[in-house]
Amino acid sequence: MSSIRPTAPQLLELLKTRLGLKSAQDAIGAYEDTVKYYVLKKPYPYREGLQSIITEVGKVVPSAASLRYEDVADPSIIEKLDKSGYIDGLYR
Repeated sequence: MSSIRPTAPQLLELLKTRLGLKSAQDAIGAYEDTVKYYVLKKPYPYREGLQSIITEVGKVVPSAASLRYEDVADPSIIEKLDKSGYIDGLYR
């Protein structure tokens, strides 16, 4: 799999400015690392993360405390894309 590189000069400039980087090459490296390590290839809803959000919101909005993962997330679309092989095909 080849590296995904940002093509927009504005993105490189934004990364350089916000991250305090010195060169476009450093910005490209930061972008590639972000995509490689932090962007999910199969973005299923994260059950534990959503439950934590529900718990926190429930502290402010008591009626939200009774919500469940199934009430706020529907992984069926990503499941269909995954089972069809579409997502894996994006990375070939």
